[in-house]
Amino acid sequence: MNAYIAALEARIVVAKEKNASATNIKKLENMIKRFTNDKFVKLMTSAKVDAQRFARAMYASEKVVKFAHQAIVRDASDLNENTYAIFRTAMLHAQSSLELTKSDCEASLSKSRKIADDKSALVYQRNVTQDESTIAAQVQTSIDALKTLNILVDVADKRATYRVNVNKLAKALCEAFDIQSEKVDA
Repeated sequence: MNAYIAALEARIVVAKEKNASATNIKKLENMIKRFTNDKFVKLMTSAKVDAQRFARAMYASEKVVKFAHQAIVRDASDLNENTYAIFRTAMLHAQSSLELTKSDCEASLSKSRKIADDKSALVYQRNVTQDESTIAAQVQTSIDALKTLNILVDVADKRATYRVNVNKLAKALCEAFDIQSEKVDA
């Protein structure tokens, strides 16, 4: 048994002890099913995703697993559009060897956010309008998901700034989404 399944099975035991809803138990079971795919487990392992991460909040765990699983089975019905927009923006920054900021991530989530001309080619912006509280919550959970997947790494001396790590998982996601992952030579 792999570490991801073991962590999720332990989580189910605790959830049942705390009388979790049948819906939440089913969500945990569905996450376990995804980890029966050897290719998926190898991608998560190569990205150094900590299995104990899935002992945390249900929504955050499910968001990580569903997004990463897109590398194996692209499924629009399971795609979190906010995490996707931030991921695309991160890949645009990686192609230009630039760091990603929280502001870049926020701009990617709502067409109401204005993007400076010098940044317009670096931000994949969703064609929806979202309110500020939704943007704040989605940026936080999406950045957390991409950090869990070791695609975003905090820049030590800069607040709310991330280095984009184009690891095997990121490359597999780029392939699934038909996104360029390599540096663009000017």
